[in-house]
Amino acid sequence: MAALLSGGAAPTPREAAAGAAIPAPPEAGAEAPAAEVKLDVRIDRDHVAVGEPIRMIVTAAQPRPLRWEPRAATEKAGVFDLETIYGPGPPPPDPNAPPSAGKAPDPDVTQWIFKLTGFEIGKTEIPALTLRYIPDGGGESVAIETAPIKVEIVATVKDPEEKPADIRSGFGLPAELRGWIWLAAAIFAAIAAALFVRRWLKKRAARPAAPAPPPPPARPAYDRYLEQLEALLRAGHLEAGRVKEFHVELAEIVKRYLGEVAGIDAVDRTSWEVLQDLQTARAPAPVRTETGAFLGACDLVKFAKHLPDRAGSGQTVARARRILELARPIRVAPPAAGGAP
Repeated sequence: MAALLSGGAAPTPREAAAGAAIPAPPEAGAEAPAAEVKLDVRIDRDHVAVGEPIRMIVTAAQPRPLRWEPRAATEKAGVFDLETIYGPGPPPPDPNAPPSAGKAPDPDVTQWIFKLTGFEIGKTEIPALTLRYIPDGGGESVAIETAPIKVEIVATVKDPEEKPADIRSGFGLPAELRGWIWLAAAIFAAIAAALFVRRWLKKRAARPAAPAPPPPPARPAYDRYLEQLEALLRAGHLEAGRVKEFHVELAEIVKRYLGEVAGIDAVDRTSWEVLQDLQTARAPAPVRTETGAFLGACDLVKFAKHLPDRAGSGQTVARARRILELARPIRVAPPAAGGAP
């Protein structure tokens, strides 16, 4: 393989063709370059094996420092995968050159280093590459192109009848797209796994399940609400002076109990509305009488700021117990067909 030529070496035909520069036609409204920019293009080989990279160095000699536009990190250039290794910037120092202390980079020279990899066997060419810089006055960028370079890509197999193996990595796609391909593959695999699990669960659900044991019989409303009444008495509201809170909760317990056994909506209803609903439900007269006296006593505490003594609160609790006893025989009419049990 031929090495990169130094600046003082006599150019070979390959280097002479590589060093030519073709100014691109100016775009509409673009400013023409103030002075000629000369490009020197060199490659390290023009006869490579399939998948073997070609190193290409482009050097721009300019009459003054210019602002060059950066190129994409990876792209397609004809049949080649083109990767920008360096540039635009001043020529990097040569590690094999003797040290020269205090020598600053030449501001009138800009350099790019590219790596080109081809995977199609045969004679081909490196197409012209477009480089752009911003004029001093701003505006549209100015383009200049390198000359195409002819190269040849050969196979590395020994047997002429044997086809070369595909050694292309990532299907020739830019590196930034390969991650998206892997992500799409992972999403597809996750969807396939989810569909498999869903199908398996559906088959499992189709199997006849063992009959569930019958639910335990519901406890009578009297027992459940009597427990709530006893729990309220143990809460210590009266001992702590929370008389109003005690009577509000006591009234709610009785209302919920009457709503369940008589089939009425007694929650968030006034005392008068509860009594009317009990009459409509044909509740026994003793139930309505005790309920009226009980709710009246609770309303005095809730709305009239009446604070009964312990004896008065005890009488209200006794009325609540009597209501629970008197309402036990009340039975709601059986629900219609298809209704809740």
